[in-house]
Amino acid sequence: MQVLANFEVTRIQFVVKDDKYASIEKCHLQPVNRSLKLFDLRIKLLQLPVTNALVKWSLLKRSNGYLPINQNYTVDVCKFMQHSNHVFNNFIYSIFKDFTNLNHTCPFNVSSNYAVAYPHSFLFIAVCLQHDIIVNKFPTRFVRAMDFIFIPRGDYAIDSAWYAGGVLRIEGRVKFTLL
Repeated sequence: MQVLANFEVTRIQFVVKDDKYASIEKCHLQPVNRSLKLFDLRIKLLQLPVTNALVKWSLLKRSNGYLPINQNYTVDVCKFMQHSNHVFNNFIYSIFKDFTNLNHTCPFNVSSNYAVAYPHSFLFIAVCLQHDIIVNKFPTRFVRAMDFIFIPRGDYAIDSAWYAGGVLRIEGRVKFTLL
């Protein structure tokens, strides 16, 4: 049985905790029309290669503030890109994987330029990548057919902490509504 899930991302924030490691060149929601906003993110990595990376994240539900509704998850990004077998992690990654260049295993060292076509964007976009993590033209409102949905309707946030070399490098929060 498939369920239609209607998502709307309402706010996205990323903060660099180590300015010597990375810088955020672009992080904004761009309104296209009343119902469509596109998210662009470009993080420039200043220390390469990235050989081990962890992401700690948790899902929070809004109810007199944002309260955790599950445990904290830790994802070894290098192992996840080799074989992803966790339901929550696969769900989160499947939402934005077609709009990002985060699609290969470690070491992450994009030293040559190449073009990427984002298949679900309304434009064909060629991007020149060099040591950057990019999310490009991600539509913040979309309907997705899923085999199941494991969270009820409401306002949510995903808090994430990005580590490289065991040191906190970037923190992020994505707020969204499940309609």
